[in-house]
Amino acid sequence: MTHSSHSVSPFHWTLMLAVGAGGAIGALLRYLVIQIIPMSEGGFPWGTLACNITGSFVLAYLAVKQMNKKRFPLSPVWTVAIMTGVIGSFTTFSTVAFEMQYLVRMKSIMALTYLAASAGLGLIAALSGHFVAARRSAE
Repeated sequence: MTHSSHSVSPFHWTLMLAVGAGGAIGALLRYLVIQIIPMSEGGFPWGTLACNITGSFVLAYLAVKQMNKKRFPLSPVWTVAIMTGVIGSFTTFSTVAFEMQYLVRMKSIMALTYLAASAGLGLIAALSGHFVAARRSAE
């Protein structure tokens, strides 16, 4: 099976390796952020929130930039390495859900605060990333 330089099968081994390598980088970055920004004394997971908000912005920004391939030419391999691998493992809904159940079990109002902050700030970050990238593409 041969592929042109413009079309790569989604199951091509180089793409899978790129996702894996990017995933390792993203997981390490998330670990570092969570070490630098630990939970508060009351148990609020600031580090995970920071990863998810930052990742929401970066993913939306890169998605918009990818639409303009002439000005932001990323190959399919780099695209999946960064967007699926790095950002996918840097951000994590499973960690949010796990931390939420902990806060709920503590019967803490922080559970609602964390849910609202994760969803609301994540959406604002994604909208901001889209806006910034679209504005820069127009320049």
